Amino acid sequence: MGMVMGVTAVILGIAAGLVGLLVWTALIFPLPAARARAALEARPGRCFVAGIALALILGVPVISLLHASHGFAKLAGWGLALPLVAAMVTGLTAMAQLLGDRLRALSPGLTPLAALVRGAVTLELAAFIPFVGWFLFAPLVGLVVTGAGALGCIGFRKGTGLIGVLCVFVVQLLR
Repeated sequence: MGMVMGVTAVILGIAAGLVGLLVWTALIFPLPAARARAALEARPGRCFVAGIALALILGVPVISLLHASHGFAKLAGWGLALPLVAAMVTGLTAMAQLLGDRLRALSPGLTPLAALVRGAVTLELAAFIPFVGWFLFAPLVGLVVTGAGALGCIGFRKGTGLIGVLCVFVVQLLR
């Protein structure tokens, strides 16, 4: 019984921490989150393709480096994973804001902060659904929000080609 309560507490703690991280990101980095949200609203397909490209360009080397036996290779893997995780958190923040605003339209009495928290919780609950949430929703949304976060971090503009956006993102990473 103690093990079940411990696992439940860890899961709830991680969920609360993720909501806090998304609120913090929305408050500290409003411009990248707003640009990522604009990218999600305007071109979700572009966000998905950018997410797949980033997962292939950065994700495969990250996994390879983290599985290496040498300590410096693992450190390089973690260093390469940080921009990918930052893009994903920025995109998740944008998705939570978008969901929160749509929930706010249904319940006009919500404050913007309450709408953001409810949007984040809605994302988490959808990802916690067994099998469908784990293997379909979370990976697809993860790719979309990673692409949106990358577009938001480098400055999404209408008319910018996807290849140009990815080149700018990779060049900024290598600086």
